[in-house]
Amino acid sequence: MTETEVRWRFRRVAGRHGPVRTREYLPAVRRPDAEVVVWAHGGAYVGGNLRMAESHAVAMGIARTGRPVVAVDYRKVSMLPLLLPKRRIRPHRNNFPVPVEDVLDAYLDTAGRYPGHRHVLGGASAGANLAASATLRAGERRPAGLILAYGAFHVELPPISAALRAGIDASAVRRQFTAEVYRRITLNFVGVESLLEDPALAPGTAPVDPIPPTLFVDAEADTLRASSERYAERLRAEGVPVSASFVPGSAHGFLNKPATEHFRQGLALIREWLDEPARR
Repeated sequence: MTETEVRWRFRRVAGRHGPVRTREYLPAVRRPDAEVVVWAHGGAYVGGNLRMAESHAVAMGIARTGRPVVAVDYRKVSMLPLLLPKRRIRPHRNNFPVPVEDVLDAYLDTAGRYPGHRHVLGGASAGANLAASATLRAGERRPAGLILAYGAFHVELPPISAALRAGIDASAVRRQFTAEVYRRITLNFVGVESLLEDPALAPGTAPVDPIPPTLFVDAEADTLRASSERYAERLRAEGVPVSASFVPGSAHGFLNKPATEHFRQGLALIREWLDEPARR
């Protein structure tokens, strides 16, 4: 695959909750059939930024294929409830749906500035959830494709399959998202426990009509794979074209480690999926 030079620039998008910071990556040579990719980093809805590798390195890796990329820095909720597990979770000004709408506003702005192009929305970890949720809200302007890297798509962590448990037990990865931690992250995201009962809250239980062809890229040793695999199964059952795979030996967050072979394999899966003729 031919690589091209890339320059980037900061840009503020006028969002419904105020300006949304983005970083736009512009390839020196643009492919004539290139999609425009909008990408959201992870960070449990409390952390992460445009400088982290999961944002910058991934965006650069995609843009070097001749595709413009817009990385989004959505608003975050408080980190304290995750640092202090006994701290009571209280509503926050940036609770759901604010981060989702930041990603949606950045996507709609990008789609408006690149008319006549196909647009792909994607993200990693918390960013994958936001990308899927934003797609559900995009209506007729939904993206042509969706990229979801080791995301969480349900309010509660689904049961861990025997195959996934065996993979985790056989790996050197010992720190995992437990069901309790998973639920606390979700509750911190929404701020109000009653919202957890709304099936429309999580992409894994919301209506799937607006979902385009979707790529799932997961970590092998990652309890969140239980959510990703269940969501992929549901989309397939609803007739959505799905490609799903995991990077062997990898752990959650491998796209934030650009010096590793796992990062290179994950990025290659994304680039290969974008190149698939059947999607065009």
